[in-house]
Amino acid sequence: MGKRIERSNFTTIDGITYSFDMDDHLNHKEYKEDFMLEEICKAVAKYYKDGEVSCKTVFRSWARDTFGIHIIVTLYSDIPPQHCLHKYLDEESREKGSNHLVWKKKGSNVTITAFGP
Repeated sequence: MGKRIERSNFTTIDGITYSFDMDDHLNHKEYKEDFMLEEICKAVAKYYKDGEVSCKTVFRSWARDTFGIHIIVTLYSDIPPQHCLHKYLDEESREKGSNHLVWKKKGSNVTITAFGP
């Protein structure tokens, strides 16, 4: 298991706070970590603002009722080579393919839980 990125309260965009708890599959050779994380947050924020994300990626969602009280919504997007976030994946992930951006939203908090294979 490689490095993990665990960044609570990384940024807030339009009243939604973004955090990261994921394996590190970022392209550190070409970009700074904070820049890539910010770009990922902006793509997800665009989904909540406009109903679409950069590159018009299709999202799939599931709602899970936890203890009959809270609804946690998990969303994900495929990250094919033509996707605008693909360049932020490390070389191994880009070669492997089958990459995804996965996050969960609870209230006004979003946690990105996967970016990569």
